Amino acid sequence: MKTLLSILILSIVAIAQTTPAPAPVVPNPNPSANVATNAGQFTVSAKIVPLFTKTGTVAASDVGGTFAITPNLSLRSDNIVSGTQQGYFGGLQYFISSKGVLAKTNFDPSTFQFYLAASGGLIHNGTTQRPGLLAKGGVNFDPTHKGKFTVNLIEAGVVSGSIVNSPGVKPIISGGLSLGW
Repeated sequence: MKTLLSILILSIVAIAQTTPAPAPVVPNPNPSANVATNAGQFTVSAKIVPLFTKTGTVAASDVGGTFAITPNLSLRSDNIVSGTQQGYFGGLQYFISSKGVLAKTNFDPSTFQFYLAASGGLIHNGTTQRPGLLAKGGVNFDPTHKGKFTVNLIEAGVVSGSIVNSPGVKPIISGGLSLGW
């Protein structure tokens, strides 16, 4: 009889249990702005860059960094290297509000960062050195909302100068990763 009573009580307790509440949604750490900002003071980036010439495409890399001056403005460095030819550029990067750009979409503005950049510098081609200009725009994706790890989805622009022995204004496209702290 005691066994039957114990089984009955345990059955009632088991039936009376409620389903646990779902895990809470992690809130956006920047809810007041609800836009991605230049959260990291320093950022180091590495990108793959195809350089377009008259005869085809040359593989290059763009290793650079940024230093945040304000939430929307950074100093920027781009170092484009291809074989024995290099371009060293320094300039500014301005972040455009993601809220306005993504207003009519379902994308979370706090995970995307749109920007424009303009730089000037020197291009070294073997033994010669010439001035060069670089103008770009791009989109970063930051799933963490913290600016510590971002994926540069696309960066497109133009480079002026004789990088890879091809003078004039040339298109430039890249994508890569950025780490910030």
